[in-house]
Amino acid sequence: MELDQEFWFTVEAEHPVYGPDGQTVIGHVRPGRRLRALAESEGWVTVKGPGGSAGFVDSRVVVREPAPEPAPDAPAAPAQPTHQVGPGGAPTWLQPDPSAPPGVRFDPGTAVVAVEIGNGWCEVTGPGGVRGYAAARDLVARD
Repeated sequence: MELDQEFWFTVEAEHPVYGPDGQTVIGHVRPGRRLRALAESEGWVTVKGPGGSAGFVDSRVVVREPAPEPAPDAPAAPAQPTHQVGPGGAPTWLQPDPSAPPGVRFDPGTAVVAVEIGNGWCEVTGPGGVRGYAAARDLVARD
């Protein structure tokens, strides 16, 4: 079966991201967050999971969306991970404000690129280019 090309999507309720075995949960997708799908095949949407491995979301919960507009004033971030998510995991938000719509939740140990923006917030980019804002206290600088 030929795979569809990349597309963007959201979900209406929180859903797990499964590892290659289709049973192990490696993360979660939260409503209101646009994510990039790498492909869709046989009922599964492929996303890049923590650590760069493939992750899979049930295609029945996916709502296709237009690609997000790039942030004009987004700080340039280094390509290599600068931080890893601490032991409690790291929720993200669409804005550096806990009352803003929630984004994805990064699992403990996930490597991310983090740029501090002040007031205890970091703009983070995780596996697969997933972006959001996380509390600096939830991240640990990598050596």
